[in-house]
Amino acid sequence: METKEQHGYPNLDVGPKNRNLTIIVKANQLFNSHYQNPTERDKVIDNCTSLLDDEGLESAYGDNNRNFTTIIYMDYNMIWEIALADPSGKDKDYKVHLVDITQDSAESFFTQKVLRPERDGNIYGKVVDKINLDGKEEDYTIHFYVSKGRESSPVLPIDPKLQIRKRLSN
Repeated sequence: METKEQHGYPNLDVGPKNRNLTIIVKANQLFNSHYQNPTERDKVIDNCTSLLDDEGLESAYGDNNRNFTTIIYMDYNMIWEIALADPSGKDKDYKVHLVDITQDSAESFFTQKVLRPERDGNIYGKVVDKINLDGKEEDYTIHFYVSKGRESSPVLPIDPKLQIRKRLSN
């Protein structure tokens, strides 16, 4: 998935602001999927998850989530949420849970290296204000799992990208 700028959407608001990303999970399908290795696992995850940002850009089911980039702004916040794809239908007996957000680079885009869920289940990250990071793009990992009753899937990774931008002067 390309960023808004790469798509050339001139009317989208891409100015500094808080950002939000929702991970939508086909929980029943993912929970009951079988895979033999990490490559197969990643393909199953891509087929069972969709990423949707607050500006309406989406990585559809089956798209490679590694190609999805969210632009974040220095000194603003990023929020991750997770939701069932079909809460009244196929997914009604399942729950999805965020575990953490990690970034492997030496210098994190956030004030904490590892971000964990708050009581509401969402993860909140405060973006650092370091001019040397302006324009930098990094992979990061969203860890989550699916549960059904007392059973749980293994912790699963999604690894999209973040691009950090400086905030505009007032």
